[in-house]
Amino acid sequence: APVIIWNFEEKKQRASYEIHKAKVEDMCFTCNSTYLVSLGGKDDGNIIVWDVANSLAIC
Repeated sequence: APVIIWNFEEKKQRASYEIHKAKVEDMCFTCNSTYLVSLGGKDDGNIIVWDVANSLAIC
């Protein structure tokens, strides 16, 4: 299941990540918006930390 980050002001996609197998259960940005944490559904159960600026999964 993809996680898509959208730039609302520019009306375009900023990044897209696809690591979760079936669905994304929840996600949250850190206070400074540097990282995005996503939680996969029961089929994968992974917690992924994304570096938003560099479009990388770091954990």
